[in-house]
Amino acid sequence: CEVALISAVNVRNCLKFYKIAEEINASVLQTHCSQLISTHWTDFISEDFQYLPAPMTYKLFKEKTK
Repeated sequence: CEVALISAVNVRNCLKFYKIAEEINASVLQTHCSQLISTHWTDFISEDFQYLPAPMTYKLFKEKTK
């Protein structure tokens, strides 16, 4: 199921999929989304993070801005 979802993930929706993956413990999907987020980190704007809860946004910022 995760593999099927991965094919639907793109830069515009990867943050939403990342959130869902974390909520349902879909580690393969979450890793894929995380890699996509890392690759395109500088392309995101603050509004892109509006779908994520504050703790999840903080976690991403902490991981991606090292």
